[in-house]
Amino acid sequence: MATIKKKIKELMIKIDNQNNEGNKELEKEMLEDLASDCAKYISCIINMENSINLAKARLEPKEFQELITKLDKSRTTTHNVVISGVKVLNKLSHSHNMAPIYTEDINSRIQVAKFAKQYIDELFNERRI
Repeated sequence: MATIKKKIKELMIKIDNQNNEGNKELEKEMLEDLASDCAKYISCIINMENSINLAKARLEPKEFQELITKLDKSRTTTHNVVISGVKVLNKLSHSHNMAPIYTEDINSRIQVAKFAKQYIDELFNERRI
């Protein structure tokens, strides 16, 4: 079973081999943005959980609730960006005659979150030192 990273690399190769120079750089940039957006989303979740744990003891209830609201809004916005990026990923796959890379329900925020985490885990675990 091919990993997300391998499938995206395969798509990048197809993009590089296309004749239409005008879209090539834009399409590659969109794929690069997806990796960055997934990382931002995971970072947002970590930041939110850490901030909540630290703020419980030091903030008044109203301030604590305001912090949670702010952090949740940031996480939701970032998650929406990832969802859009995954939709673009599948459109690019389709336009280059590939099977969709994301195969779960695009309307499931949990499934998209798991996809983002898996992709970032693959990038992290296969990094070159």
